[in-house]
Amino acid sequence: MIKTKYLLGAFALLTMVISCKGQGNKARAVLEKNEKVDFFADNGYGNAVAVVQHPAGIYHDGITYVCYQGPQEDPYVASYNHETKEWQGPFKVGISEMGKDPTRKKKIDNHGKPSILIDDQGYIHIAFGGHGGMRKHGENLLGNHHYGKNLHAVSKRPLDISSWETLNTISPFGTYNQWIKMDNGDIYLFYRHGAHRSNWVYQLSTDNGRSFSEPISFLKHKRRNDMAAVDSWYPWITKGDGNELHVVFDYHLCLDTKPSTIGLGHIAKRYNVYYMKFNTQTGEWTNINNDILETPVTREIAEAKTLVAETDDNWTFQGVLDLDSKGWPHIGMTVGKEIPNSRRSAPKKMHYFWWDGIQWIQNRNTNMPTGNGFIKVTEADDVQFFIDEVNENGQGAIARYDSRVNGTTFKKEKTFIKKSNARFAISASIENAHPDALLIVAEISPKSDYRRMYLLGDNGPIQRKTSEAKVLAAKSAFDHLKNAKEWNLVLSDTGTRNWRENWTLDGELATIENTEAGMNFSAGPEANNDAHHAVLWTKDTFAGDIRIEYDYVRTDEQNKYVNILYIQASGTAKGEYATDIAQWQHLRKVPAMRKYFENMNALHISYAAFGNKGDGLFYTRARRYPKPEVKSFKITQVEPSYDYKGFIETGKKYHITAMKLGDYLYFEVSGEGGSELFTWDLSKIDPILEGRIGLRHMYTRSARYSNFKIYTK
Repeated sequence: MIKTKYLLGAFALLTMVISCKGQGNKARAVLEKNEKVDFFADNGYGNAVAVVQHPAGIYHDGITYVCYQGPQEDPYVASYNHETKEWQGPFKVGISEMGKDPTRKKKIDNHGKPSILIDDQGYIHIAFGGHGGMRKHGENLLGNHHYGKNLHAVSKRPLDISSWETLNTISPFGTYNQWIKMDNGDIYLFYRHGAHRSNWVYQLSTDNGRSFSEPISFLKHKRRNDMAAVDSWYPWITKGDGNELHVVFDYHLCLDTKPSTIGLGHIAKRYNVYYMKFNTQTGEWTNINNDILETPVTREIAEAKTLVAETDDNWTFQGVLDLDSKGWPHIGMTVGKEIPNSRRSAPKKMHYFWWDGIQWIQNRNTNMPTGNGFIKVTEADDVQFFIDEVNENGQGAIARYDSRVNGTTFKKEKTFIKKSNARFAISASIENAHPDALLIVAEISPKSDYRRMYLLGDNGPIQRKTSEAKVLAAKSAFDHLKNAKEWNLVLSDTGTRNWRENWTLDGELATIENTEAGMNFSAGPEANNDAHHAVLWTKDTFAGDIRIEYDYVRTDEQNKYVNILYIQASGTAKGEYATDIAQWQHLRKVPAMRKYFENMNALHISYAAFGNKGDGLFYTRARRYPKPEVKSFKITQVEPSYDYKGFIETGKKYHITAMKLGDYLYFEVSGEGGSELFTWDLSKIDPILEGRIGLRHMYTRSARYSNFKIYTK
């Protein structure tokens, strides 16, 4: 499980925190309003999105998928279904090698932001985590080292963002990942192969991203002979018609740090605008006049054959490109006046360049603001720039500026979002975008490194329930409740001593073995035979609020059936089913599930759980026993059901925390790749007050338990 999602429950958790201060009714009133906010998550981190790592979002079959940099610089993915209006995620995709070292001078590197692609089989690909790699990753023959490791993660199931695996398919030295999928399904991953003094390369996959070619250079870094500096580049690549890819790039004069450069060294000293294109069928790189270019392209070749415009002493930043109906390129590049002997230029405004069929033309007075953004040319050949700006009222905003093709001025036609005391970081355009979801932005606050994330379209931000969007609030509140001083430890079992000291067993075909690693518990091996179920029960009963924690390792390979945690189980006191379930243990020698859900009062959490058909369904669910007479078993389910959430891999250790606190039930699964928190509101069901804790394995299921602890208060 390499993921993190704090699902429904931010307000539920906050309700509990506030309730401790005597304000529970007020908090519940807020919760019941089911309020919505404009952001879809609040756990963006640092420069959570940018134009260069692209695409950061894709619209596919009615759903927009978005990715961004989250806590500790790890990649996160969320999705929005435009028909059902439902959000999923955010889920952690993988673990970046950046963002984990508290001694590092630059706490947030920001270069490893994720980019996303969906292959022809529906699998989702994320590239992330690199800023040139480190020496421990080996020799970089195409550049230099710096930090992080470029990584490639793929969803375990098509179009499912909940579970991921990281593949060893791409160079560890990459940064600024840019994905492109061709019409025939070929996948290109473009990136800089190292730190600031490195070639730009691509790797090609013809098998839906399961393997890639060796890196192929197309832009060359090279030491200059006329000054203490190295040639470097910043390209931005996009797909055109058919087999063509189009590239806009600017030149980076990467200075040495020495007296002759006034000690400036590596700064954003970038100049000029260049353009070229790549025919993926022939393998030829050409300029706008179709002259073939020798690759990797050097500064001399670029200046002679690919120059769009010289910017003289003006610095450039982040080119973007789109094509008109004739296939001619239109380019945006931010440009700002150089400040002599400074590490920065003056603020950069968006400039517009286009090819008119004969020559390149530059519009220097576009009436566009300072800020980054991207360009779109509509089917009607209108030119649109989407820009993160500070508006006339001093507010941070995302606005669209329009002009006809070759227009001399641009006019602000639309503002998608604006906020006082804030700025925004903007992504490139979402690929194949739905009108309601055109781009992703991160709200930048000077008070925190965390960012609220927005999905913007023609109707403004796509809203989300507050309880789902406040990811950090949910986790913070849960941790606050879990770590409260009022909890008292009432049971502790390492799993290494004789299990009979604390437990009793339902089921005569189970096997239990205590080892130095913990208690190995296996149900019987025969599926569809109730005698092969097994349940362990605590000898003690527990009342009131309760917290249960343990380490769990799944040891079976099944894709069917469930593990269940029973919380405070007691009998219904009807007939022979006494309140104390120990009094009728003899009736559970064959531990058929019906005997439990018809005759016990209990809370039930299914986890490491699969459907009985083996069709790929997995889930995390809560139930309240007993099932009423003449009603189906489904009536016991406490909403929501977290389908395709909470996947637990065989052989990996997870820490489980279950907590019943007031009217809420919480279940957290934490592993090496992150944690997942599930919540349920119990206020509309009869309370469960006291009983035993149970561990059920359906037939064929097995696991190892250790460090089992129960707290009450």
